[in-house]
Amino acid sequence: MLNKIIYTILGFGLAFLVLPHPAHDASRQALVSGATTTAAQEQPAANTAPEMASNQPAPALTAKAALAFDFDSGTVLYSKNLDERLPIASLTKLVTALVVLDHTKPDDVVTVTRADQTPIGSILGLADGEQLTVESLLKGLLIPSANDAAITLANYVGGDLETFRTEMNQKAQELGLVDTQFANPVGWDSDENYSNTLELVKIV
Repeated sequence: MLNKIIYTILGFGLAFLVLPHPAHDASRQALVSGATTTAAQEQPAANTAPEMASNQPAPALTAKAALAFDFDSGTVLYSKNLDERLPIASLTKLVTALVVLDHTKPDDVVTVTRADQTPIGSILGLADGEQLTVESLLKGLLIPSANDAAITLANYVGGDLETFRTEMNQKAQELGLVDTQFANPVGWDSDENYSNTLELVKIV
């Protein structure tokens, strides 16, 4: 059930992502394409690519990076600045959840401490001494994007936020991410908390 929750959030939060391919100039012009990726061409096609309109101009988006990708056929429908390094805000919590799942069971019981509480941003309002299961905290982490749920889980798994941060960056290495780094389990702005759309898709 936890995996279903995670992939549901990924589906909404990462609709702009694309399967990884060799990176080029991050400032290149946005691309609209109906061609399948190399990886998709090397494998038997289970589904045909969506029919693309010829000479379709790229949409005028103000976003710094974006993507539309058909997962069934492996077709990149639209891409913009796929390899540009950008802050990723609460998308950070996706890796927070992955690290937590590596080290816990859904029915593990977590006791909230004062160190877990934060008044900043979206929160559940967890109370000192309150007890919740890992599953409940993950739901709070991924659905309302609760910052106090992220901190509580990070402290429970890592003992402190710095140790958990190290585990997050180790997870990034395991996933083959070379231009992704995490500074905290929440996604608070930091020069050391960044990724790009090419690498975020690997988290899916």
